[in-house]
Amino acid sequence: MSDFYPLVDQDFVDRFNTALTALGSSASIAVTTLPTDGTVFELLGDESDFLILVPSNATPEIVSLTYRLYEIGVRQGRCAGEALAWSKLRSLIGAAECGPQSPP
Repeated sequence: MSDFYPLVDQDFVDRFNTALTALGSSASIAVTTLPTDGTVFELLGDESDFLILVPSNATPEIVSLTYRLYEIGVRQGRCAGEALAWSKLRSLIGAAECGPQSPP
């Protein structure tokens, strides 16, 4: 990465979001409202919720990859939580393990 950090303004955000869309990413970025020096932007999720501050010299490809990894982590975390919840439920009612198939 270079030491050049472009200033994040609305034009920068619009161009960056267009590039993310072209990459097939559902992520988007926004100008941050946090006190910064203007060289970072907010990475937003599908529902426009704040995820993390990203340096403005990051490329759309890296931001798209970052968001993809975030989505994988959320999905795996959700699956792990569901499996634990079903396990606890089975334990509470005294049911046997279902095997490789998951309950509905």
